[in-house]
Parts: sequence; structure tokens; C-alpha cells
Amino acid sequence: MTGRPLLLGVAVAGALLGFVLEPLVGRLVTLSFGGAVHVWAVCMLVFQTVLLLAYVWAHFVARRFPLAHAGAVLAGLASLPLHVDAAPDPAGSVLPLVGAVLLAVGLPYFGLASAAVVAQSWVQRRGLGLPWELYAASNLGSLVGLFAYPLVVEPLFGLSAQRMVWSAGYVAYAGLVAVAAWTTRNSPATTDAIAWPAAGDVGRWVLLACAPSVLLLAVTGWIGTEFGSFPLLWTVPLGLYLGSFMVAFSERVPDAWLRPFWPDALVALALFACLAGEPVLHALLYTAFFAVCWQVHAALYRAHPEPAGLTVYYLAIALGGWIGGLFVSLIAPNVFPGLWELPIGLALCAVALLAAGEIPDWRWFTRVEWRWAVSRGALVGTMALLTGMWLNIQQSRGPVASVRSLYGVFQVRERAADDGARFRELMHGGTSHGSQYLPPDPRAKTPMSYYHPEGSNAEALARRAGGRVAGIGLGTGAIAGLMRPGEHLVFYELDPNAETLARGWFTYLADSPAQVEVRMGDARLVLAAEDTTYDALFVDAFSGDGIPTHLLTIEAFEVYLDRLAPDGVLVLHISNRFLDLRGVVRANAETLGLKGAIRVDGPEPGRDPLYGPATSMILTRSDDRLIDLSDQWIRLGPLDGLPRHAPWTDERLDLLEPLGVR
Repeated sequence: MTGRPLLLGVAVAGALLGFVLEPLVGRLVTLSFGGAVHVWAVCMLVFQTVLLLAYVWAHFVARRFPLAHAGAVLAGLASLPLHVDAAPDPAGSVLPLVGAVLLAVGLPYFGLASAAVVAQSWVQRRGLGLPWELYAASNLGSLVGLFAYPLVVEPLFGLSAQRMVWSAGYVAYAGLVAVAAWTTRNSPATTDAIAWPAAGDVGRWVLLACAPSVLLLAVTGWIGTEFGSFPLLWTVPLGLYLGSFMVAFSERVPDAWLRPFWPDALVALALFACLAGEPVLHALLYTAFFAVCWQVHAALYRAHPEPAGLTVYYLAIALGGWIGGLFVSLIAPNVFPGLWELPIGLALCAVALLAAGEIPDWRWFTRVEWRWAVSRGALVGTMALLTGMWLNIQQSRGPVASVRSLYGVFQVRERAADDGARFRELMHGGTSHGSQYLPPDPRAKTPMSYYHPEGSNAEALARRAGGRVAGIGLGTGAIAGLMRPGEHLVFYELDPNAETLARGWFTYLADSPAQVEVRMGDARLVLAAEDTTYDALFVDAFSGDGIPTHLLTIEAFEVYLDRLAPDGVLVLHISNRFLDLRGVVRANAETLGLKGAIRVDGPEPGRDPLYGPATSMILTRSDDRLIDLSDQWIRLGPLDGLPRHAPWTDERLDLLEPLGVR
């Protein structure tokens, strides 16, 4: 393989390996730094920073000195086999995390990040035709790597195998780069003398790259607020974002028919995002998102310079993406009280398109032409319908407080129950994290929602033999209302704002007859570092509507069991609108030889309006703790009727099974 095919292989292989590496590193660092949301955000910012540095290298060095670039890629071999070596840090401290990621993959990722740009500059240097389609092909490689990880690699291969196979792939990639560099070394350095483009052109490139980057991360965070933070959820918007690059940079995909409709796509995306809690509308949301990204990236492509200036062009693109990532990951959570990144991203896209000369034709109302009339007519009708739905939803809410952090926006809402009594509820996106009646209602001290005294979680916790209880996840602190005088309850919580909300707007912690304590940090890592014994351990940690996966592996269960007394009970609240986790917990219990039972509550007439049906599982080492459970419980066993899933481990877990995909 020589010439253009060889350089195409460099571009595609580098992109594929890079986009497999990012989620793989995310899995590896979780074991040392926990599952806090900012852990992934910091990892992504590190990758974007290295990408920017790699593009600087591509402009000043790689395009002119091919063998020097080959040496930089070969230097990445010193980091193999891939591994992350870091001491456990329950707080997920930023500087140690950045250091661990850079030490583990800084050199290899540096060699991969500029693959597409370097390959294009060498194509141009060797006179092998126009280089732009190599960028589209590299985005296809990125797309394959992105979807291959959650759909194929993660379910089928353990982390050890993933690390070794990826390392072998990098060795092969380094070989490709070395051959390509050797064959390019004596080609005329036609790109040495490059006239820098006008500042206005560079500014437009940066803006056209920054706006979709902000929009990508904003849409990902918006959806994650509703459904939880899972790699599979990150994959869909990122895949569409990369796909938009692929079609925009390909001359074979016409976009003239869509260009006048970018205002329609922006408005549609804004409306569908307001209804992100409705999964049936996600196809429309993603379609609008793809259409917006496509149009902005198409404008970016149309603004490209002559091939001799492509490294400056891609450096501006990398700078724009880095600015967008920095804004959403670090600036917005500390500046804005709500999720303002999405409207800001939409506004930036509009400004970028206008700056690029993409002026929409608004004369549709002065002439009869079906594509204009039908388009705007459908848009107006859709806007009216969805705006009415959104306003109806908003009217049913009564927010009295809102707190923004790295974990999203938490709202305290106050409104009337079906029987007219006033209550407060803690919400994260569309997921309730507990509720409480307001005084003077006699039920004000009675735990509500998923912790009602008649519910499955309360019955499971009542099986404890002693008075020391640990809870993973604080919420409103309703578990404290189930405690007895003289007992000791310890909550493990990641979000520093959680205790402020629980104590400031709810009274379960203050009213509890037990001694209540809140310890900050990733629960699994903090528990592993402690030497405390509990009679019951309650797992109720949620990110959006999803339980962080590292809290449901065999290794996590072993940490829980180490902290439990011999007759202690492990209770898991696994209610979820989208993931059926019963089979996973059942498989873990079987692997560890635990006894257990499951109770799935459903709505029943006559119950309190704030009663929250829950799905709960109780696991023990001994059958003694399961005696006299109500007949609503099903004992785990061959005939329990639960899904048959593989156990989750730190090495391997498969989200597709609980999603019902297989």
C-alpha cells in the first residue's frame, strides 16, 4: 500500500484508534477517581487540549519534517501497554486526574490526534490530489471507533483484552506512519511558505468550529440530565456530530436543498430539547441536531482555504473545538445557574452561519412555492403544538429553588398533591429524588416517595439486625425518617450541593431520631478506604435516572460485603425508566453466593398520593434476614422469572442487555 491509499489508511486508523481510546480511558480512570461527572468532563478537556497541541505540531513541524512526526508517533510506544496507574482518589481531584491521563495516554493520543491533518498535508505535499476527502474518511473512522466501543468492544472484551488489543493497534498505526513518512521525506516541501490568512477568515473558522462543539456538549448534557451519564448516551450525539463532518466535507453529498432551512432546524432543535424527557421525540431531536451541525460544518467546509493553508485551517478548527469544550465543561457550570449552554449553542450557530454569509431566504410568504410554504407551515404548526405541551408541563411545576453544579441542575419544587396537601420535591431533570409534605401536615415527618414505610425499600431496611446503616446517595435524606433512636446513619454523597438542599429544603435529616452523618466522595472508593462495619448498606445513587455502572460491578459488591456485618443486608434501589437492572444484580448475587429477594411495586388504589412505587432488591449472606418477608417479594432462584444476564465486573459490563437490545 503506497501513495494516497497509504495516507488514507493513516488518517482512518488514527481516527478509529483515537475514538476507541477516549471511552476506554474513561472506564480505566473510573476505577481510581470514581464516577463523578467531572471525571469524564476533565478527561475530554485533556483530550481536546492534546488535540490542539497536536494540530500546532502538524502546522509547524509534521508537514515540513515527516521523519520528525514519525519519531513523535513512535515515542508513544513507550506508554504501551496501555494502563492508568493512579492511587485511589474518592474526590476525583482534577490535577491528579489530569496527570494520570497525560501520563497514561498523552504521547499515544498526541500521535493519533493529528493523523487526518498530517495525512492531508502529505497528500498535498506529494501532489496526490485534493486532500479534503481524507478528512471526511477520517471522520468515518472516528464514527466506527465511537460506535464499536459500546456496541462491540465493551460487551465482548474485558478491560485487559481491550488494553492489549488497542496497544497492538497502535503499534500497527505507528508502522503505517513510519512508512508514510519515509516515502514522503524527499517530496518537495511545497507547504513551507504559507501566507497566513486574514484574521477575519481565521475568526470565522474558529467560530464555525466552536458553535457545534458547544451544541454537542450541551445536547449531551441536556439528555444526560434526563437519562443518566452512560457512554452509550454520549455516543449518539457525538456520532451524529462526526457524521455531519463526514457529509459536509464530502463533495458527493449535496446540501443546497437544506441550506435555506437552517433557521427551521435551529427552532426545531430548541423545541424538541425542551421535551427531551419524552424518548419518543428523540429521533426528531437528533434529526434536528444533525441538520444544524451539518449546515454549520458545511459552511466551514465552503470557507476552506487553498490546500497549501490546510494546517492553519485545521488549527483554527481545533482551537474552536477546544474553546467550546472549555466553555461547557468548566466555565458554564460555575457561571450559569441553569443549563444555558443549549440556547447559547443555538445562538452561536446562528451567528456563525450569518457570519459565513448563510443568509436565509425569508421571501417564502410572498410567493407560492411548495418547499417554502410546506416547510414554514409545518414549522409553525409544530411550534404551536410543542410550545403548548411545554407550557403545560411548566405550569404543573412550582420551582422554589435551583442549584447548578457539575452534576447538572437540581430543582426544589413546591406544589399540591392530588388530595390538596402541599409538598416539596427534589428533581434532577425529569427524575424525582424524593418528596416531603409541608407542616402542619401530620405526614411531614413520614418518608415519602420511594421510602414510604409501606414500600419495598423500607421493608428491606427493616431486616437489619443492628443500628449502623450506610446509604449511598443522599437525595432528600428520607431514609433518615426510617431510623430508630440511638442508631447511626452515614450517607455517602458525591455532590457537595446535595447536603445543602437536603438540610435547607427538607427536614428528614433534622427530624431523624438517629445520629446522621454525610461523608463526601465517591462511595465505592471511600468505603474501600474505611474500616467501618454496617448492619445495612443501601445503594440509591443516581445520575439522572441511571445508577453509575461502577457501583454495580462484582468488585463494587465485594467492597459492600467487606463493610457489612456477617448478618448484614445489602439493599439496592434499582427503579429505572429505561434500564432493567434486575438481571445484572441477580447475576452478581449468584456469582458471590448471596441469597436475595426482589420486590417490584406498582400503583395501587388507596395509597398516599406521594407514595412512589419502587423496584428493590435485598441481598444477604444468610437466609435468616429473609424470613417473614411479605408475599410481595420473590426469592431469587431458578424460577424467579428474572432476566438472565451476565454479571458486571470492572473488566466487562454490557449495557445493551439491561436496555433490552439483546
